[in-house]
Amino acid sequence: MPNQKKLLEFLEKNGPVYMSSCNLSNAPICKTIESAKEVFPEITNIYNFGEMSQIPSQIIRVEDEQIIRG
Repeated sequence: MPNQKKLLEFLEKNGPVYMSSCNLSNAPICKTIESAKEVFPEITNIYNFGEMSQIPSQIIRVEDEQIIRG
């Protein structure tokens, strides 16, 4: 769950969003909308919900609950 009020309000109004992190595998996270547009030029709908924590999500493998990242 995101910890960002404006994003949570958007999700409440529009429903869930299915997406991966805003970075390529093993690449640094995109810290600005401008850098995200450069890395992912094919994405046309970009919403700015203000400053985020920049803390990557934790990924846990379901089968054995091993932490993959985070």
